Amino acid sequence: MIAVGKKPLELTLKNQDDQTVSLADYADQWVVLCFYPRDDTPGCMKEVFEFTKEIDAFRKLGPLVLGCSSGSRHLHRAFISQHQPRVALLSDPTHKTMERHEAWAEKNLYAARRLGSVGRPR
Repeated sequence: MIAVGKKPLELTLKNQDDQTVSLADYADQWVVLCFYPRDDTPGCMKEVFEFTKEIDAFRKLGPLVLGCSSGSRHLHRAFISQHQPRVALLSDPTHKTMERHEAWAEKNLYAARRLGSVGRPR
């Protein structure tokens, strides 16, 4: 997980509109990067909607807010159409970017080990 204030690793991914988004394009701007497991799951929706609820306050401070999950661009478009989040969603279907940012790893859930998104400590 990226610590607050720590510069994220470079990433270049497609957003829900098939546009390429690269952090290098925002080198002079703050970026809030939120990794979440999947669209339309309760925890993920909570995270994305917390940012949506506060997006005007974020925008006053100047950062670009991006959500990133393993979902496809098609799934992101459907999620946006249904729920209207106000943040851009990046697609990382190979999990490579999420792995590099320690947001995707092996975890133990109900005594079963599997790969999945790594949430923030609570």
